[in-house]
Amino acid sequence: MSLPAFTADGLLPIGDHELTFDELRQSMLVVGYPGCDPHWDASWRLVLVNNLEVLAKELWEVGIEEIFVDEHGHELEFPAAFRKRRGDFARKGIVRLKRF
Repeated sequence: MSLPAFTADGLLPIGDHELTFDELRQSMLVVGYPGCDPHWDASWRLVLVNNLEVLAKELWEVGIEEIFVDEHGHELEFPAAFRKRRGDFARKGIVRLKRF
């Protein structure tokens, strides 16, 4: 599965967008997208995803099944109760990490 394009507001469309770590590594959240900041640091984002994979595997081993990342990779979220923005409580799009 690939991620849908960002909305006009620069956000993922509302809903859960399920990705494996390999899909996340190849997604626009890591490699960038047309018109993204020219200082986009794809190599650093790849390091963050690799570290996140280590953490996710440990969480899955102790029974935490649902792990989510916000549309810009700024927040690691679990459980699913945090699917709304903190400021206006509007629904948001998030990446749900698929357990392999």
